[in-house]
Amino acid sequence: MTAPAFTLTVEQLKALIREAVRQELAGASEQQQSDVLLREEAAAILKIHPKTLTKYAEQKKIRASKIGRDWRFRRADVMAFLQNGKAA
Repeated sequence: MTAPAFTLTVEQLKALIREAVRQELAGASEQQQSDVLLREEAAAILKIHPKTLTKYAEQKKIRASKIGRDWRFRRADVMAFLQNGKAA
């Protein structure tokens, strides 16, 4: 059995995935993207449960605005969190 041509660390793999997601979202039509996301939309981008995202917002790990009982997230803040793992 031959050895793989190259190896990646977990952090390198995460960086590759983040970059691929960033490029995919950057290529989407401007008209299709809203600057403000619902909790469920932001959670889907981050691939986490909406309740987890609410917890992060309450802990100020990600920037968010609460309007009544609903949370709203700026797309730029969600993308920054995706890239850095912390609030911008």
